[in-house]
Amino acid sequence: MAARPQLRCYSAIVIGMFLVFHGAGLQAQMGPSPDGQFAVAFGPRVGGDYDEKIWSIGGQARISLPFLPGPQISPSADVFLLDGQNEWQANLDVVLQLFPIVYGGAGLAVARDSLPTSDGPSTEMGYNLFLGATTPALRFPVKPFVEVRWTEINRLVSPRRVVVGFNLSLTGDPYRR
Repeated sequence: MAARPQLRCYSAIVIGMFLVFHGAGLQAQMGPSPDGQFAVAFGPRVGGDYDEKIWSIGGQARISLPFLPGPQISPSADVFLLDGQNEWQANLDVVLQLFPIVYGGAGLAVARDSLPTSDGPSTEMGYNLFLGATTPALRFPVKPFVEVRWTEINRLVSPRRVVVGFNLSLTGDPYRR
């Protein structure tokens, strides 16, 4: 059982390396999107709870919509690497660029755990808040980021964690506003 999280981690690293090395070609094929147009970026992320020492692996997207200038929509999902348990969290966040490299936001969270209870596995909803930093606008289509996330969902998900990853811009630059 311990080999499965390690296999997932290696798979994420291989996919991440593929996206980094082929990102420029993908962006060239999709074509740039001018400001005020639909723009999307996506990428992998890993995280850790700095109190409970629980690790996570997942992905996220950043989407700018032409009818919603300013904020971006950011769906994401993470799987928590726990022995013998199946726990995940999905988020739908709204992101606001606060300063050139600093952003923050809030959103809805849905989490599921497989802890043995009399009712079986449970799925619960809550909310999350986050503050992050990314690189300033660069010509390279990959943008690394780091976030501090706080999630409130009863007992399912650790409330405080740090997440790092990168996003690959496919159409335009969803970070530029």
